[in-house]
Amino acid sequence: MSRFAAFIAVWIGAFAAVLSPALQGLPGGVGSTPSPAILEALLPLAPLEGDLLVFAADTAELQRVPVLLVPGWSDHADDIEPLRERFIEEGWGPGEVEIAEFDDRFGSNASHAREIATAVRLLQHRTGAPRVDVVAHSMGGLAVRYFLLFEGGSSVVRRAAFLGTPHFGTVAAILAWGEGGREMVPGSRFLERLNQTDPIPGEVEALALRTVLDLRVIPASSAILPGAENLEVCCPTHQGMIDDARTFQEVLTFLRNDVDPVAEEPEGGFQLGDSLR
Repeated sequence: MSRFAAFIAVWIGAFAAVLSPALQGLPGGVGSTPSPAILEALLPLAPLEGDLLVFAADTAELQRVPVLLVPGWSDHADDIEPLRERFIEEGWGPGEVEIAEFDDRFGSNASHAREIATAVRLLQHRTGAPRVDVVAHSMGGLAVRYFLLFEGGSSVVRRAAFLGTPHFGTVAAILAWGEGGREMVPGSRFLERLNQTDPIPGEVEALALRTVLDLRVIPASSAILPGAENLEVCCPTHQGMIDDARTFQEVLTFLRNDVDPVAEEPEGGFQLGDSLR
């Protein structure tokens, strides 16, 4: 056995030893992203520079841009799993569609943005893709926008789709709890900072979908994102957008338009030891 092959065997064994017990209690199960704490714990096991470990197929073999799904306020990975299943039915591999899982489902969107950064980088490592697409539901879209604007996300995200996201807040958030709930109240300091600049970085294409039966985004105009392609679908509820055929078709058309997943590759490639932030 070559030195490199032996190294890979040892590393995979260590990886499994660390990850296996963690997954037993992981919310969401297969298809959800481990918590940032678990991912950070794995980094010391990463190969040193020069011993590159390739997680998945070469980028030349990629047929689709990987997708990260981001749930809304209070939601678990299971709540957005129907959307993941739709992507898999359309040809995405199970490893090409991940669900971000937050340590605090009611927490600050700024904290969620950093967890999204971790999930995106892990998805890149796993697939070898230079960029990913993101589909966010409800409050999850606010965390995605924060990631794109303030956490460097515009360099690793190709397209972002927002489903029923209250970009300018919702009065319904008065009844929501946690830091995330307070941030969704119209006029919050978080929303002021989020909307004081361009709503979305110019290098990221965006789609904002809203439904006429949304009773959680009030006023309904808050789901409109300036600078994005804005569409209204009829007629799922706010939560129903996750598993609505018309909504998914609009997302699918948006993500598949002129797809070229291997047109760009980052200088030097990606290594597992790269910073997750």
